[in-house]
Amino acid sequence: MFCNSCGHQNADGARFCINCGADMSAATRSAYQQPNYQQPDYQQPGYQQPNYQQPNYQQPGYNPYASTGYSPMGISRREIITCILLSIVTCGIYGIYWLMCMVDDLNKACNEPQPTTGGTVVLLTLVTCGIYGFIWAYRAGEQLCRARQARYGYPGENNSVLYLVLSLFGLSIVTYCLIQSELNKLATQ
Repeated sequence: MFCNSCGHQNADGARFCINCGADMSAATRSAYQQPNYQQPDYQQPGYQQPNYQQPNYQQPGYNPYASTGYSPMGISRREIITCILLSIVTCGIYGIYWLMCMVDDLNKACNEPQPTTGGTVVLLTLVTCGIYGFIWAYRAGEQLCRARQARYGYPGENNSVLYLVLSLFGLSIVTYCLIQSELNKLATQ
């Protein structure tokens, strides 16, 4: 209800205006009460968007992420020759970074719930004087099988023993190249 003197809106049944203190008796109140107005019930016409199907214009083998180096799975595509050269130029420091990135990319490809991170693999390899690196190389082959199974529906060949033997003979860089090659295939297909 509105005050007769100042027009301020007050609670229904108020005796005095809270703004100016004017008496809001029933005689003055009825003249200034707003009528109950009800919005008419309008119905929105039922319009439905037509379902247009866009044709698939992609060429076979087209990868929209090829130029960016990222795949929908979140795996980075890396040039193997560049990684080898950077590892040689930086006296192996880039190789450590490359290993960390490969471990993280393998974990993304497998979508494992509690994976060992790249930093943990590097740390455990240093602490165990390289022994954990052999264990990781064997497990990397198994992870690649699980990643192919998740991506393509079949596991492919398991190269765990090959990765382990190469690492045992001091050819870990070759193991890294083979694993990165598989990750690049997962990233681009």
